[in-house]
Parts: sequence; structure tokens; C-alpha cells
Amino acid sequence: MDNPGLALFQQLNLSALAPEEQEEALAELGSQLFTRVVARALELMSPEDQEVLAKLFEENADSEKVMAFISEKVPTIRDIASEEMTALAEDRLALLSKGITNS
Repeated sequence: MDNPGLALFQQLNLSALAPEEQEEALAELGSQLFTRVVARALELMSPEDQEVLAKLFEENADSEKVMAFISEKVPTIRDIASEEMTALAEDRLALLSKGITNS
């Protein structure tokens, strides 16, 4: 699918939520995805690049600046982001189905 964020939105059936709840859910998912991608990228970076990334966070750099740096240092970041989006969707779907079966 061209827009993986849209795919995640549809998989998790977020369109069934009220608009305010959709925004909250998307913000939470975006934050979780960002954290997962950064964690994976850190594993592939040199110690020096890890220090630079840490400084970006200390300076409260916005996510675009952080991702630009990561993209420069980790050529496979798009693949990683796609993998993490899939894993996040699967984790969320598993939680939802567990909640349904435990009800």
C-alpha cells in the first residue's frame, strides 16, 4: 500500500472512533512507532553517531531533524520503519483480539 500509516489506521479500525479519539490514537501510535524506529536505528549506529543523536534529543530537536539525521546514518531506515509499523500493527491487533476474547 502506498501509505503505510493509512494501512495501519485501517487495520486497527480507527475510523470507528470519534474524531478526537482518532487523533489521540494516531498520536500515540506515531509516538510508539518513532520510539521503535529510533531504538532499532541506534543498534546500527556507531558510538559517535549515537552521541550526536543523544545531543539532538537533549536539544529537543523536532522529529523531522532527528529522522533526517537517522536517514543519513542508517540507509535502511525506510525498511526498518516499515517493519516496525507492521510489528506495531500486529502487536495492537493482538492486544485487541486478546481483549475481545477475555471479555
